[in-house]
Amino acid sequence: MLRKQINDALIRLARAQTAFLDTQFLAPVVRGRGVGVSIAGVQCNLLVVPPEFQGWGVFRPLSHSVAVRVREASSAERRKYLELFPQVRLIVCERAGNRALALAADLSDERFAISNPVPLHLAQDAELFDTVAAGFDGVRFWFDQPDPRTDPDAAAYLRRSLSKMTEPDKLDWIGLTEGDRRAYSIAYAKRAVAMIATEHPHAEPRLNGARAPAEPSLRRFGAQTAGICLLGEDCRFDLSSFVGVIPEHATGLLLCHNLQPRFRRR
Repeated sequence: MLRKQINDALIRLARAQTAFLDTQFLAPVVRGRGVGVSIAGVQCNLLVVPPEFQGWGVFRPLSHSVAVRVREASSAERRKYLELFPQVRLIVCERAGNRALALAADLSDERFAISNPVPLHLAQDAELFDTVAAGFDGVRFWFDQPDPRTDPDAAAYLRRSLSKMTEPDKLDWIGLTEGDRRAYSIAYAKRAVAMIATEHPHAEPRLNGARAPAEPSLRRFGAQTAGICLLGEDCRFDLSSFVGVIPEHATGLLLCHNLQPRFRRR
């Protein structure tokens, strides 16, 4: 009986692996990282071709370890992907090339434990101090869109103030939120540290501690992102179509309990 069960399991796995090679899947990709898939409960990590690609793409597996980009994902597909996850409002507090850090816009949001700035991925369209909507997949925050409820002039005012190094307690724009002021204070402190380090390079070792508040509070990141299987025109955007490495879900949302920030079930 045990031998038969093992053989049946191996047959199911072989069929699932074969079927996977005939599918396409949608996934966000951070340059230099792969995509994680789960095939019949077996975790596989796929390298992405071309390796320099970054963004939202639709991929076809060449094998169980390599996937090639077929095309860029449409804005509708990207939106459907992000709608699967809880949404959180973040304020961008650092931009450096393709790297963005963001702070919780609303510290009273009890769904998330976000104490420090966190990486905001694929946020090329977000400027410093913009308030944005992001989707949290249990591991990473993905940029969705600028928050339409906020005043873009406030972010522009903060950028001008930072360029003049206006002290945080001298900000006088009516309507600035606590989150706006905290994001500005973090950016102001980081820029002040950089300016002092430039003027006094020998003081660099003593300034390391001042950088700590602007670093992400996440302890670690996985190497892959999760994809959604696309099966022709009848593809479904739901958790059952996920082929990702995050196996645990509850109340319709993916969770990852060993990471901060974490999503809290209500």
